[in-house]
Amino acid sequence: MTGAQFGGDRSARGVSTVLDVAVCLLFVSAAVGVVGIHLAGDDEPTVDPDAADRTVELLGSTTVTVQYSFDPAFDHAPADAFDDPDAYSDGERSRVTHGPSAAMLADATQSNLSLEGERISHDGIGFERAIEGPLVDELFVVDESVAITAHWTPYEDAPLEGTATIGPTPPPAADVSSVTMSVPSGFEAHTASPSEDDGSDDSYHRNPDDRGDGTESRVDSDPDSEPEPTYEGLATSIATATVEGTFPLEETTLALERGGLERDRTVYRYTALANALDDAAADDLEEPLAQDSVDVEAANAKLIESMTTQLAADMADRFDSPADAADTVDVETITITVQVWNP
Repeated sequence: MTGAQFGGDRSARGVSTVLDVAVCLLFVSAAVGVVGIHLAGDDEPTVDPDAADRTVELLGSTTVTVQYSFDPAFDHAPADAFDDPDAYSDGERSRVTHGPSAAMLADATQSNLSLEGERISHDGIGFERAIEGPLVDELFVVDESVAITAHWTPYEDAPLEGTATIGPTPPPAADVSSVTMSVPSGFEAHTASPSEDDGSDDSYHRNPDDRGDGTESRVDSDPDSEPEPTYEGLATSIATATVEGTFPLEETTLALERGGLERDRTVYRYTALANALDDAAADDLEEPLAQDSVDVEAANAKLIESMTTQLAADMADRFDSPADAADTVDVETITITVQVWNP
């Protein structure tokens, strides 16, 4: 999710390589489903009911070449986040990438991650704008009556999300045909054991017949049974997937050690995420992000700990039980929605 770099050439990607696997799995994992077709009356539909389906098919079966620049990120980022843009070479400031259309939208979604409304990176601004060009000019999948939205969030109404939008907003009174498809996010689900999320010994569970007199009897757990979810366990899984997906170990280490714009962009994303978290601060990351002693595992661990605390508290406020929260958790899927209406 990684402020991410895009495209097939790992060295040329500008926002992250977290979705390389997603590109490979796109055609296997894409699942198309009709959400709804709204008709104006009982006679002929005012919208071609197949138009949205055809658009989804094009997104899943075509490739595009996208040229983009980081200049919009410089314009929107805090003044001290980067050097003078003129100090970076043209090769550092611009990118060309090629790949499946739906995967490009997924990349843009992950590059637009935000927490509690605070953007983790502005890298996706230029990329999202650049995607629209080939979708309009080459594939003709976006026009004045077609809108595409890609969205990722780890659970229902989570404060952590990523969104990319291409095309206009449907008029309020329009009859809209909507179709969705799912593509991999590139974030890997992490399952916390009971010992990770609540400090308990995962080889035992409490005997329900305990008398409550200060003595406890324990029985061996059924190795085939699923442990009951906890808010902390769910939050740990989400935080680990998000942070490690945004800052993959090898690529992030190379970027921080290499210097130049790649290092500055990476430090900026770390700083922005730390500032968006309640219990983290950019100063906490100064040592592990130092160019001569890079320690990505230590930096990620600090962010995961803080994000776990924040998301666990948020889920406890939103859901009646951890089981209810678990029913909505999905870190591995980005949903792309195509809306079509009569102009």
